[in-house]
Amino acid sequence: MDFSDLTRLKLIETKTLTEAATSVTFTPLSGYSVYLLNCKVKNATASVSTIYLYVNNDQTATNYYAQLGTFTGASIGAGKVNTPRFAYLLASNRFISQTTIMVDPDGYFFALSSASEDVGAAVISDFSTISKSATIASITQLDVVSTTASAFAIGSVFSLYGLET
Repeated sequence: MDFSDLTRLKLIETKTLTEAATSVTFTPLSGYSVYLLNCKVKNATASVSTIYLYVNNDQTATNYYAQLGTFTGASIGAGKVNTPRFAYLLASNRFISQTTIMVDPDGYFFALSSASEDVGAAVISDFSTISKSATIASITQLDVVSTTASAFAIGSVFSLYGLET
């Protein structure tokens, strides 16, 4: 992955929500070795939601693992989960994230995400690495899915870029 020439980074699609949604899908995808997903999301509900990143229409959460690190004030948490979790969406709150997505040389889906929730003195940093437990030939679809119905508020923005090889 070489980001030295950013002219190779091409906007594939930006989705700005005009109604609350539970998921956002990017398809069909092809022709890129690396994807970059930027999210600016506000929670439309009073519920906390976990945000998952699925690949190629495989929405079986247990087919993925995520290694997590969370920083809140003076507290640091870490763990591994058997889901493709890349962010939390706090109740009536917001998050921003940047996620690098690719298939490794052995055919495994990987995503490395950095997300920030809340603002000011309450800011939280989340880092996650997501891996699929089975190989794939290429990335043809990406789904960003909330565990809470209609959690992605009107005005939330999801932008997907591809790095030309």
